[in-house]
Amino acid sequence: MLNALRGNPLGTPMLFRVGVKDVMPKMVAYRLLEPALKLQTPMRLVCHEGALQDLISELSIHRLDVVLSDTPMDPRYSVKAYSHLLGESSISVLAAPKLAAQLRANEAFPKNLHRAPFLLPTSDTVLRRSLDLWFHEHQIDPDIRCEFEDAAMLKIAGKEGLGVFVVPTIIVEEVERMYGVRRLGELPIIERFYALSVERKIKHPAVLALSSKTKSQSEDH
Repeated sequence: MLNALRGNPLGTPMLFRVGVKDVMPKMVAYRLLEPALKLQTPMRLVCHEGALQDLISELSIHRLDVVLSDTPMDPRYSVKAYSHLLGESSISVLAAPKLAAQLRANEAFPKNLHRAPFLLPTSDTVLRRSLDLWFHEHQIDPDIRCEFEDAAMLKIAGKEGLGVFVVPTIIVEEVERMYGVRRLGELPIIERFYALSVERKIKHPAVLALSSKTKSQSEDH
């Protein structure tokens, strides 16, 4: 009866509707969703990708339960929603084996990034702005070969040896294994990942699983 009152008839999988900001690495998004996918309660995940503004609009009319984003809720949006920090990660620099060997032979990291061929996210992303600031502060002038909105295309270009690229360190081992690339080093740039919800205090069991996992990891450290 209680399940039916919550819109989840007995025996019917719980519906979990998630929006993923288009610039978020999908490996990261999946990693964040894993705790919900491992719940004992039967669940049907419906995942949408799109621009943050469109996803927030869907969230505001309850067509989505949560939005995964690399930025907190922007106060410019006329929507009452809340930001729940799910995790954070430094940034690792990778390259195809041949290019990685060439750069290692030139100079020590991170000085060997100066004038190195780079594949970067587009300038409208938080990560790109953070990288540009770091380059400026450390007097590193990257040779920008390509800019991508799509993180998957960027990784494929990196696999083909077109340039150096960066990924969140939390997925670096998976990227190395899948794309056959090598890690050059780690940058002290922090990416943060959020669950945006219309609930200040989370009640949806699947969203609660995401935030509870983050809390337990923080307490362990």
